Amino acid sequence: MNTFNNFWLHRNNNWIQERSNQNGTELVDPHNTPALGLILADNMGLGKTLTTLALILKTSNQARDFGNSSSTFENTSRSGATLVICPKSTLTNWETKIKTHFVEDSIPYLIFYGRGRKHIPKEELKSSMVVLTSYDIIGTSGNPLHANQVTVELLKIEWYRIVLDEAQ
Repeated sequence: MNTFNNFWLHRNNNWIQERSNQNGTELVDPHNTPALGLILADNMGLGKTLTTLALILKTSNQARDFGNSSSTFENTSRSGATLVICPKSTLTNWETKIKTHFVEDSIPYLIFYGRGRKHIPKEELKSSMVVLTSYDIIGTSGNPLHANQVTVELLKIEWYRIVLDEAQ
């Protein structure tokens, strides 16, 4: 008889063994398919920002390789940077976490917000490890009232990773 629990319980842990390497220290994908996304949903104050920044630092070599490869989209260039889109009120939180918890210059970042964003060269954005921006800046894209706005989309960058903070 199929009960609700039969769909969720694993009778053994074979699924873990199939997805881990010989010594069990890393999960591997038996189908060799690239990961296309992740949701990190946790209670407030448990370190989602730090976890994300640690992941960015840990995968910096892969990000650099991605940035040096050809884009799959026409008229677009790749960047190894992670684009963090967050509410305006948390932009400084991301900056503070980088400055407080990481060795200076270990995570090069730029804030793409305010009037100063017009003066940030595209190459400088692409060479950063993290680009912080807000939903306000993303939201003005495609709006005819804001046709002269410098937005992330206008830069035609294929980002290595995009983080949507407080996306609920």
